[in-house]
Amino acid sequence: MQVAQQIIGVNRRLGNNAVPNMQGTTRSIFDTAQAATTLDTTYTFFTGVSSRSFPNANITNNRFEVGESLAIQGFQLFTYTGV
Repeated sequence: MQVAQQIIGVNRRLGNNAVPNMQGTTRSIFDTAQAATTLDTTYTFFTGVSSRSFPNANITNNRFEVGESLAIQGFQLFTYTGV
């Protein structure tokens, strides 16, 4: 099953029957989290994203607009040392 078919099926079950008539788009979203000093740590992304601006995040809120859906095709985690 293709990603588009999956998202249509999920939206139909949620009562959003307009999705098959909409044009899909592909985009990358990202957020950053401060590195921890211990090894036993949980990282939480996209919480409080409105307080971070580019290049630390590229979205301004952590919610969908009416009729929006998300299908994740891939997930990547990068580490870097900032200056």
